[in-house]
Amino acid sequence: MTKVLRVVLICSSIILGASLDNEIKSTTEEIKKESKEGAFFKRFNFSGFGYISYFRNDLDLAGQSMQYRLKLDSSYDIYDGYLAHLGIFFSQGSSTPNANSYIYGGVHGSRGGVSNVGFSDRFGIGVFGASKTFNFSKNGLEIKAGRFNLDTPLNNNKVDLYSGIEAKIKYKNMQYFLLYSFSYMADHLAYGLNARGLFDSKNQKLEAQHAASIGIGNPLFMAGLKYKAKYIDSMFYIANSVNFFDVIAFGQTSFKQDIGDFNYSLNAQIAYAKISNSPSLKLGGDGGKQISSAINLKSLAQNRGVYNLNMHLGYRGFKGKIGVLGSFADGYGVLLNSVGGLDLAGRMWQNNFTSTYEGFGILGSGGYKNSNIFLAYMSAGFGALGMFGGMDIVFIGGDNFFPLSTSNLANRDFIELTPHFKYNITKQLEFSLSSSFYFLDFMGIKTRVQLQYKF
Repeated sequence: MTKVLRVVLICSSIILGASLDNEIKSTTEEIKKESKEGAFFKRFNFSGFGYISYFRNDLDLAGQSMQYRLKLDSSYDIYDGYLAHLGIFFSQGSSTPNANSYIYGGVHGSRGGVSNVGFSDRFGIGVFGASKTFNFSKNGLEIKAGRFNLDTPLNNNKVDLYSGIEAKIKYKNMQYFLLYSFSYMADHLAYGLNARGLFDSKNQKLEAQHAASIGIGNPLFMAGLKYKAKYIDSMFYIANSVNFFDVIAFGQTSFKQDIGDFNYSLNAQIAYAKISNSPSLKLGGDGGKQISSAINLKSLAQNRGVYNLNMHLGYRGFKGKIGVLGSFADGYGVLLNSVGGLDLAGRMWQNNFTSTYEGFGILGSGGYKNSNIFLAYMSAGFGALGMFGGMDIVFIGGDNFFPLSTSNLANRDFIELTPHFKYNITKQLEFSLSSSFYFLDFMGIKTRVQLQYKF
């Protein structure tokens, strides 16, 4: 009997030991699996924003709209500074309502991929490519290839895209930028081309051609330089698009100083553009047929320029700015979009009257021959406890061809007075409200309410 008990005990020990080993082995494998999955997701980085906004016009202006927008970019660290990039862009509704814009009784489609003639609704791949960063002590080199946002003061770096290759070189307190693109598009150009229509080589209008398929096939070259020292910040960017524009150039110099809690900066900006002598656009779409724009590019101002001078002041939660802007040559359309890196005041006049003619874009109102503009502006605001409130005042004058709508162009002198408020509900969630009041050559009110999340 004793022998039998001994055999049973030995067998039990062996069985229990084996079971325990299996459990330990299984648990170890699960931990390793979770660790690998955790390491995989840690190599992802996400950035971007999403917002919903309500826009309303009153008095001489009219209309109302809703807009939903999402931009989400991701990068994955493949190995030792090699990154893969993928981003999506979704937009529905309009940020610039006109007299025919309604939200009551209107319909926002359930599929963002459906494009319309107004170019408002879209969904697509915004970013797709790869990059590599090389670090050398305090210096570095970053190379990107694929489809990326144009990150320059000549354009809107959130939505404008290029397909090609770029390099950023950091050397001591200098940063160099080089870019070549075989296809690109700026939002301001897309809206302008869409509003005017597209024509084939026989000058017949392409009724079914929507702006969502437009791209500019003229090669684009860009170069930039940034310099930063203790008191001085400077930058200079220059671009050329073969057979479209010979030069777009932007320069800025700032003198900055901190004195305890007080800080100030003196800033000077200049921008210049020259349209090619015989300009032409290569536009994609329509099954490979030759497509041209309805815009008579030869009738545009060939040389355009603006200068901008201002001073910034800051003291603890207070921020203020005062400045003037003027133009030279025979136009003031000097950028690929309506504002770019120009440091101005005012909330609506720069972007939110029409998406076709306004602002400082090369196909905007400043592209007309013998157009000019003058601004005097100031802004002030105070922030505390996650809130910021302020006031912008700007006078706009000159032979500016300023549009109240795409068909209502005139030289207008007017004032924009804009109280605005922003509240950071959380570090990433922001609520903002602004109302712009217009006086002199027309009377109007533009109000925008927005809720935005930053990733």
